[in-house]
Amino acid sequence: MRSKVPCIELFYVMITGWWAVILYANQDLFRSVPEIYLFYTIADQGAWGSLFAFVACCLVLGMTSGKAFMRRLALFMCAVLYGIVSAGFMMADVPNTGSGVYFAIAVLALWRIREVKADE
Repeated sequence: MRSKVPCIELFYVMITGWWAVILYANQDLFRSVPEIYLFYTIADQGAWGSLFAFVACCLVLGMTSGKAFMRRLALFMCAVLYGIVSAGFMMADVPNTGSGVYFAIAVLALWRIREVKADE
């Protein structure tokens, strides 16, 4: 039996895990970067880091278990999470490209939810 590697989901594990590492490693990130100061008003970095780590773990569990429901749930959490990140970048005082990039990442997660059933 040939195993399929969901490349898009691996990408989400890497980027979500990297966000978690950065949020845990640099405790002054939200206060020092004006583009993401808005996130500090919602929750502190530890809470955001835990959220990103939780979503990354759900993605890994979904891929390893092969359950369509778990994969879809994890991808939906990615879509919501990166939608929030995109909205935060849009509402920042300093315009940047992050809003468009994270919006595209959120849309890609929604598209991937539709494709999960075809993989199984």
